[in-house]
Amino acid sequence: MTAPITIRELTSDDLPTALSVGGPADPAESRQMFARHPDLFLGCFEAGRMVGVCYGWPVTHERAGAPMMRLELIAVVPDARGRGLGRALLAAWERRVARRGAWTIDVGSAADGFFLRCGYVPVEYCLKGREASGGADDLLARYVPITGGYSPRTKAKLQRELHARQAITIFRKRTS
Repeated sequence: MTAPITIRELTSDDLPTALSVGGPADPAESRQMFARHPDLFLGCFEAGRMVGVCYGWPVTHERAGAPMMRLELIAVVPDARGRGLGRALLAAWERRVARRGAWTIDVGSAADGFFLRCGYVPVEYCLKGREASGGADDLLARYVPITGGYSPRTKAKLQRELHARQAITIFRKRTS
């Protein structure tokens, strides 16, 4: 028999573990946003052990100039994957977002299948790489709108053609 699963708002004591579960690019920003929006930081626990996290915060979309809710991270530890915990975490987080009113959720992810199954709409590919310019190694991101439908083959082709090191899909979903 497996231990019961609990999804709850994270506490400040939970935050160090939560930041290590998913390995965010900027833990300082996550700590700052936790101080502002603690209700949008959720953890999934099994027998007292954190096995998943999901969090994000409101942003003004950098290219659209519109307010959106950014899903910054959703992660489940490897030995707990495949049991629907990610989907349960995401659904709980979406309910938290909906309590704040109608929002568009924005997320960039390489886990395309997961977000497609959860009702997210792919809107653009983000191709990331580095380009030498004047001796500096600058991170570049090129955004390509998805027209004619999502295709993993198109995404891979763009990544090859543009010599991108990483290709992610930007997904959106509207809360009710």
